[in-house]
Amino acid sequence: MRGRAEIEEIRGRKAVVIDEIPFQVNKSRLIEEIANLVRDKKLDGIHALRDESDRHGMRIVVELKHDAFEDVVLNHLYKHTALQSTFGAILLAIVNNRPRILSLMELIQHYISHRREVVLRRTRYRLRKAKERAHILEGLRIALDHIDEVIALIRASQTTAEARDGLMSRFGLSEIQANAILEMRLARLTGLERDKIEEEYREVLATIERLEAILGSEALLLQVVSDELRAVKEKFADARRTRIVETRSELTIRDLVAEEDQVVAMSRLGYIKRVSPDEWKRQKRGGMGKKGMDTRDEDFVTSIFVANTHDVLMVFTTGGKVFPLNVYEVPETGRTARGKPIINLVPVPKGEQIAAVVAVRTFDEDDPRDLLFCSKKGLVKRTPLSAFVSMRGSGLIACGVAEDDALCLVKLLDPDQDVDIILMSRSGQSIRFPKGGSKGAPTFGRTARGNIGMKLKNGDEVVDMLIVPSAGDPEEEDDGLNAFDSEGGEPTVSELTVSELPLQDDEETAIPDEADDAADDEPETTLLTVTSMGFGKRTPITEYRRQGRNGKGIIAHAIGKVTGQLVGAQEVGREDQVMLITDSGRVIRIGASDVRLVKSRSSKGVRLMRLEEGERLVDLELLPREEAEEE
Repeated sequence: MRGRAEIEEIRGRKAVVIDEIPFQVNKSRLIEEIANLVRDKKLDGIHALRDESDRHGMRIVVELKHDAFEDVVLNHLYKHTALQSTFGAILLAIVNNRPRILSLMELIQHYISHRREVVLRRTRYRLRKAKERAHILEGLRIALDHIDEVIALIRASQTTAEARDGLMSRFGLSEIQANAILEMRLARLTGLERDKIEEEYREVLATIERLEAILGSEALLLQVVSDELRAVKEKFADARRTRIVETRSELTIRDLVAEEDQVVAMSRLGYIKRVSPDEWKRQKRGGMGKKGMDTRDEDFVTSIFVANTHDVLMVFTTGGKVFPLNVYEVPETGRTARGKPIINLVPVPKGEQIAAVVAVRTFDEDDPRDLLFCSKKGLVKRTPLSAFVSMRGSGLIACGVAEDDALCLVKLLDPDQDVDIILMSRSGQSIRFPKGGSKGAPTFGRTARGNIGMKLKNGDEVVDMLIVPSAGDPEEEDDGLNAFDSEGGEPTVSELTVSELPLQDDEETAIPDEADDAADDEPETTLLTVTSMGFGKRTPITEYRRQGRNGKGIIAHAIGKVTGQLVGAQEVGREDQVMLITDSGRVIRIGASDVRLVKSRSSKGVRLMRLEEGERLVDLELLPREEAEEE
């Protein structure tokens, strides 16, 4: 049982107002209990506590601090005070002379059976009485029809018994009818009284007919039961004073944590933390950013993503295992703190690293979504999310991985959406193919490795995977996939290994200027690509043509000494904001509209973030639209 509480705003502050408490809970003791919890610092977020109860009813006001979450404080009150308590009830009843504990349905069924029996016996009794009355009325009618002869017979009789026997033998009456005639008053002999007897006789006959119909029909019998119950409801029912709502009997730690988005960051040595996105205010591109995590010289930040505190993180390792981790279990720290080793939270096998993290709110066997896996060697597969319902703390095999390969990317995929998959490699190559079908990502079980999604050159590896709207039927792949066919018979980029890629010596030469390719009409969403040296550009997704899986792909970003290698990509709209993070832990938050839109996939882009000597950009993350709008 829970007390009734509402959230109100009082003088600019949120307040929990309690106007009803559970049965047998003392109001004064409840207030004292709350005060003790605040005093002992077991309950945070409370600014003031008042009892404003009066003759109009109960009112306990719990004023909150400005930074408190009202739902979290209320859940703490439920968990740690008598505002939520239990009341034991047992549905024990005598059934067929034996005590039984009944379910609610059984209780209702037995009560209906009881009411049916009551109505049945009552109807039989009323029918018997009605027939008895009809019998007497029939005798009275006979007497009234022969009133002069009846009077003469009674006057001539010496005793009552003689008069009764005379009436019975003369008119064929029963003893009961004869007694009724002898007991009849002279006033009943008037014409008006005679009409009343006739009317009563007709009513009794109608009653007999109705009662016999009820006894002869089960449906009519149950209708009487139903009508009587409705009559009781109309006469005695009042408004419910309690509410029946769906809830768990026990509150979990998750219920005591505020539901909000958090930025989760992880480093190469396995440190993890979560920070509010408000720690980073929006800046213009080309800035220096802010420190996002203190790291050792040999450590650097490897990934950053946004998740809700009520989400469950599916932590995937490079070896293909998955472990569950609640977001609220990740330590919340300041912007520059290192965080906590993830091995203290998740039992990562020795020799493996965190490959990807997917945030999921709940696990359901009927969940139609898939998990899309990709390895560094370009193998892809889909596995139903329902296959991970039994995920336990000790881990579960999520994907088979070859000895010379490693799992690197995992995404959630809705099978009802018509989308394409784009793979990006470190050398700036990309391939776009459908999610399903003969040319798309195949569906396998948890232990399968998958099929080839993208053919990679020596030394190259996949760095990012995107889910974008479908582009129609795949086009046939050709071998001339690059925009950089050099003059003089030099090999194209697709024919070179990563180590042989042409590297530019300065920022001014060799790579076409993106200004020449500026788009006139900007599409709703574009593809943002980012390199390790802090360069980025937005390109219309339509520039990435769709083809089948198991191809070489096309160039996505010009790579050189100035730009560095490709580190990731995101589908963004003009109103979106992204966070970029470096291996030293610095973070910058910029708007997507600040990045120039170009039509050429072979452009180097513009500088998004200025890096220090030896520093490299390692990851980017798209902020939720709600966060950007609030900012």
